[in-house]
Amino acid sequence: MLFIFLAGSLAVVIVYALLCWTIIPRIRQARSSERLARHGAEAEAVILSIEKTGRYINNEPMVRMLLKVQPESRTHFVAEVSEILTLMDLSTMRNGTILKVRYNPANTREVMLVRKQTPG
Repeated sequence: MLFIFLAGSLAVVIVYALLCWTIIPRIRQARSSERLARHGAEAEAVILSIEKTGRYINNEPMVRMLLKVQPESRTHFVAEVSEILTLMDLSTMRNGTILKVRYNPANTREVMLVRKQTPG
């Protein structure tokens, strides 16, 4: 009886850990991206470094970029962004490339790339 209780408790702990490490951060990131898209301040950023993380989503690589964000109304700051890019987008991004970003002025760790809108 004790063994069944311990096994059940272990299963609950494993499920909770999986939720905390996988699903919950993705939900938070999606909400943060939506909030930045609507209310974030826009600025230019320069890529300081870019590297593949080794993770692929739908055969498209996730990259980690170190960006120097250059807002017009405040001092420059450095932020790290992880994004899934198409192979075509990845081929155009190098150190020194200038991008448009949106950021949270209250928390400069929240930065997202501004994607070009495609018609249709």
